[in-house]
Amino acid sequence: MVFPSTLIITTSSPTQFPELELIFRELGQLSSPNNPDIRQVNQQTGWGIETIRDIKNFLSQKPFSHSNLIVVIQQADQLNIESQNTLLKTLEEPGDNHYLVLITSKPSSLLPTIISRCHQIISTSKTTTLAGKPQFLVSDTLSANLSLSEKLSADKLQFPLLIKQEIEACHLEIIANPSQVLEKKLEKLILLSQMINANVDPRSALDYFLLE
Repeated sequence: MVFPSTLIITTSSPTQFPELELIFRELGQLSSPNNPDIRQVNQQTGWGIETIRDIKNFLSQKPFSHSNLIVVIQQADQLNIESQNTLLKTLEEPGDNHYLVLITSKPSSLLPTIISRCHQIISTSKTTTLAGKPQFLVSDTLSANLSLSEKLSADKLQFPLLIKQEIEACHLEIIANPSQVLEKKLEKLILLSQMINANVDPRSALDYFLLE
């Protein structure tokens, strides 16, 4: 399911976002720079008030070759307050078959009202891999799992974000390749997140996740 407004949050600065590509694919769109039904806001266009007003004009038109229109705002944190307030009106009433995707590594720079109106995705572009493998890669050996648990839970501030990233990554995997194994993993990840929210020690919670 693609939401009318989506906020992709990234902790790095990748040039590609698999989450964005998935949105394009689900909507039957091509991510070509020449696609007239996708409007990109970036350093080239700028993030000023005129650019945001132009989005409204773009969304007032009929799609050229698809049934929907998509607006992608790169580095959304570059939007000033005036631009964000103008964009907010569009987020509140995007219109039928209109989709807005905001991408940022600094969500704190966005108005709370902007964030609250968007479905949030933690980008898995670079942060869900450890030595080229998934972060929560369960081993067949007890010692390896305990070692992984110690590594992943070391940073208690970043650990909740890491879990969110894994949940989003698992969602994407299920969409692409549904299986009972992935569904079971997602259930365990959600339980792990609930344990952390209940202030269970990260190491203890992750030990349970990996060893259960």
